[in-house]
Amino acid sequence: MIYSSFSSEKNASLITSLCFSILKKTKQSWKTVYSLLSLDEEKILYIFNNRENIMQLDCKSIPISDAVLQKISIIGQKDIEEAEQLLIKVQKEGWNIAFFNSEYYPKQWLNLQGQSPPLIFFKGMFRCHNNNPGIAVVGTTQPTITCVEKVKELVKFIIHAGAYHISGGAIGVDRTGHDTAIFIEGSTQAILPCGIFHYPIPYHWERAIERNKMQVISPWLPSARWESQQAVRRNLFIASLAKIGCILQPTHKGGSFRVAQEILSRHLPVFVYEPQYYAKILKHLPQVLPLVNDEGQLNYTMLEQAIKKVKDIKEEPTKDLFN
Repeated sequence: MIYSSFSSEKNASLITSLCFSILKKTKQSWKTVYSLLSLDEEKILYIFNNRENIMQLDCKSIPISDAVLQKISIIGQKDIEEAEQLLIKVQKEGWNIAFFNSEYYPKQWLNLQGQSPPLIFFKGMFRCHNNNPGIAVVGTTQPTITCVEKVKELVKFIIHAGAYHISGGAIGVDRTGHDTAIFIEGSTQAILPCGIFHYPIPYHWERAIERNKMQVISPWLPSARWESQQAVRRNLFIASLAKIGCILQPTHKGGSFRVAQEILSRHLPVFVYEPQYYAKILKHLPQVLPLVNDEGQLNYTMLEQAIKKVKDIKEEPTKDLFN
């Protein structure tokens, strides 16, 4: 299905194919797509039908820059046909598409403005009540055995406390959290750092998706391979969905450290477990709480208090805590 708040069902596929073409030609320039989608449906169709000669037409009535029109003008018929085939494949494999501000687009991402993807690919009609907070559980791809056990214990507590789990689908801490939530029939969200054609969904994930216990989202074109830049941006999306962060064995300034940074900038709780190297700075910030106590047990009381506190919290505008 294609979920769009600005196009009719009749033209949704056509406009989606045009967006696919633009993203591919411009190496995923979200700004260009946003400029196009700022227009009404009639103007979008006008640009689509006249795209190859758009620079020669009188476009004074179209509030869009010449630079954007120039990028759209290089979209040929072959590009559109390839995009149409891509759309067919996406839908055939059971993926949905949601444009910004549509029913199934994450509302929290709208606050990111230009940093939010104009459209997403997702599986799973995942919905949680506003009072059920999302908790990000992220960390190293090479956790110790003890860390793996802490992740399992933590996710079980999160689910039983009425919250839901959010992570990035990577091996290690992320995957352990997703699998644990599924095993105990909890709800979990995975935000991918790559396109859907480069992330094989495990069978037990598919089963959880069918039961609406899991949602998998990719903000990237289906053919986009893993890139470090995408992985870093993915962490911003994880953080914006969460009201609490749990960071396990972070080792450097990127990755899961950014999840902590973004959540802290919104004055929300962050718990940390065994940070290393640069990430040790987290242990010295008064806003950051230890995930385990001196006896090596989860800080259940602190976690429970944090979950209760954020259920109805009114968030303040985002600011950068570290700069």
